[in-house]
Amino acid sequence: MLECQAQSVLTEKADSLFSEKKYSEASIYYEDLLAKHDINKSNAYLKLAYIYEKQGDFVKTIYNLNRFYLLNPSDQVFDKINLLAKENGFSGYDRTDLNFFLMLYRQYFKWILALFLVTGIYVFVVLWIKKNKNQEINRAHKYTLTAYIIGLILLVNITDKYQIGIVKTDKAYLRNGPSAGATVVGNISAGNRLNIIGKKDIWYRIIYQKQFVYLKADDLWVIEQ
Repeated sequence: MLECQAQSVLTEKADSLFSEKKYSEASIYYEDLLAKHDINKSNAYLKLAYIYEKQGDFVKTIYNLNRFYLLNPSDQVFDKINLLAKENGFSGYDRTDLNFFLMLYRQYFKWILALFLVTGIYVFVVLWIKKNKNQEINRAHKYTLTAYIIGLILLVNITDKYQIGIVKTDKAYLRNGPSAGATVVGNISAGNRLNIIGKKDIWYRIIYQKQFVYLKADDLWVIEQ
């Protein structure tokens, strides 16, 4: 109860500062609320994006717009993100890019999984009826069922393996292995968006220019709900 009251007071304070155009102070409250409390994330993300854009910090602007978009996907928000990316030379934001597909996938995962499960139940029922009626189940149906089970396993696990990250440091080094001693194969600047396909210790494994490389976790913001 006390926690809810404290959260409510802090949220009102943040909103009040925002209304008074005391943006720097408001951003501190919103960031703290997001880190420590279960608040209306959409509201906080959108206001932080507005604040940082006003302050000219376009890396944090596009990061918070991506967080907002994951909860509230729309063409208007996507177009805003894409415009900011083009104006600031950030890569990884094209509509046809794998990043965009993965973001949509993560947003609608529950619906996709539900559709997949309903389809699976239907297939199982049909096969069960055939078996009980001693009807022959041909080999193609068995292969289809096996492929379905494999697909379901991949579907359930893909969100744990694939994430989206935005580079937050001015110059992040890409390495060919998960170690500070690994060879540097390139670097990437703040604001660029990347596909994350795994993590080992403090290193993210990412796809960059059609190859697998590693980036230190401290160099990335991971887009999460």
